[in-house]
Amino acid sequence: VETGLLRLRDEGIGFAVIVCLSKRVIDNIEAVLDYFADKGFSKLRMNTLGDPPRGRMIDAVNAGDLLRAKQAIYRRVEGGLDELNVKNQVAWFDAWVTNQPVVHGHCTRARCGAGSDVAAINPDGSVAPCIERSMTGGLPIADDLARLPVLMNDYWGEWTDWAPCRSCAARPICDHGCPVYHRLEHERFDAECEANRAFFAFLVEERAARVVRQAAGA
Repeated sequence: VETGLLRLRDEGIGFAVIVCLSKRVIDNIEAVLDYFADKGFSKLRMNTLGDPPRGRMIDAVNAGDLLRAKQAIYRRVEGGLDELNVKNQVAWFDAWVTNQPVVHGHCTRARCGAGSDVAAINPDGSVAPCIERSMTGGLPIADDLARLPVLMNDYWGEWTDWAPCRSCAARPICDHGCPVYHRLEHERFDAECEANRAFFAFLVEERAARVVRQAAGA
């Protein structure tokens, strides 16, 4: 994998590296970030895992672990690292604290395009709205593409929001992740939610006054 990435880098071909924030990665977060910096891999997306698969509790992380990782990534983003998740959260925070519109990505909308603009084809030939959940149940599965948008429209109904998130202080910096995961298994993300609230409080203390001063002097 490294050889292939180095070749892309040397050929000037843009790419991003996706990293799962497992317990092992978080425990070595500074070394991991140093590795990517040393290799010139400056565009990252470091994703949380939710609850680990059964039998993989070695990968379980708590809110404190995730907060520590976010803070380490934040310091690198301040230094120029292009890590999408924390970079987005910082941009959303800056907009919120200066009373600007907070524009999240497509996953904040229930109707993200799954089942209408995009679809996944299962090995048995059936179609599902998203590859992430294509064979695990819960979402509609259709025999043909023409039927899928109808099933998805019935599935969503009038649902447009995440009820547990409406009163959360960290809502300005949260894209809520995939709406399907949260609709079906919201409790899987308790540690991530707690970490986001703590990271929001960290940004308030670390960043808010400076951003407001900069905006006032602009």
